[in-house]
Amino acid sequence: MPFLRNAWYVIGFQTEFSEKPIRRQILGDWLAIFRDENGAICAVEDRCPHRFVPLSMGKVEGSQIRCGYHGLAFSGHDGSCTDRPMDDEGPIPPKLCIKAYPTVEKHLVVWAWMGAKEKADPALIADFGLLDHPDFKSVPGYIHMKANQGLIADNLLDLSHVQFLHPHIASQGDLSQFQNKVETDATNVWSRLYRPSVIPNMFQKKMWGSASERGDSYGDVRFSVPGNIMAYTSVVEEGAPWDSGLMVPSAHLLTPETEYSTHYFWTAGRNALQEDEALDKILHDAVYEVFSTQDGPMIEAQQEAMGQSTDFLAHNPVILKPDAAGIRARRMMNKLIREEQAGENLSAVAAE
Repeated sequence: MPFLRNAWYVIGFQTEFSEKPIRRQILGDWLAIFRDENGAICAVEDRCPHRFVPLSMGKVEGSQIRCGYHGLAFSGHDGSCTDRPMDDEGPIPPKLCIKAYPTVEKHLVVWAWMGAKEKADPALIADFGLLDHPDFKSVPGYIHMKANQGLIADNLLDLSHVQFLHPHIASQGDLSQFQNKVETDATNVWSRLYRPSVIPNMFQKKMWGSASERGDSYGDVRFSVPGNIMAYTSVVEEGAPWDSGLMVPSAHLLTPETEYSTHYFWTAGRNALQEDEALDKILHDAVYEVFSTQDGPMIEAQQEAMGQSTDFLAHNPVILKPDAAGIRARRMMNKLIREEQAGENLSAVAAE
């Protein structure tokens, strides 16, 4: 299945990048990612057009990256050739250039636009403001997944599996009283779960600080094109507003590496005990443990069962009520991909 190209994808956390290039595959494209002399992020095609070696094997000089093989240098901002020391006679041919990707640093991460440059509007980046909001402490993490991005999004949008796959961290309550509704707009899908009168899990209990044995729990999960998820989770006194108690927002930023593998960048946030560094490690290790030993194996097993296919719906699965949000997200993405491809086809016909 093709990718949606005209969209912003997370390519890493801001703290990852320096003047030393990092090689990373995004949507099947190999990128060399680095900071220039002014600290600006550059993301360029990681392939020298001369002998095809990775430019990330070379070095950064100012705002350019120089190939370590024959010294060709390219701008980190527009991909143009800036120096050809072994062949400096005459004008530089147009094909002696590389692709450069627009980038934006926002909400603790770096975003890259993988499609047509003229369509790269930073305003299209979804709101993940809680990641760097002063009222919250966010702990980052990363997991490499051997599965299609859509299967991971399905998992995160399906709030019902927590009671069964993660019983040790599930809030304990009467399942028959849980209320779930799904809402959509042009580029977002919301899965909203209300769990009244539940017993908080051990992590929530530690951070909540309430003497109450039970509280109301809210779990609102937002899927935003092209595959970035924000989960707004809270525990409050029974009958109190959803944002009046412990809030533990988390971000799940899913960027396809290939059709069959995904970069999963995540953060776990909280509005309580923000100075507790020991708790930072506890939460990081807990999230990593849950996903790498429970969700991850389940998702990768699904991909293995589907073989080389990435179209889950083409396998005619039995659809349950909790699948509603994931199905809507899939249909939304498929529609946008079809529209993007149709536009490219029309442009190609017009150019002939």
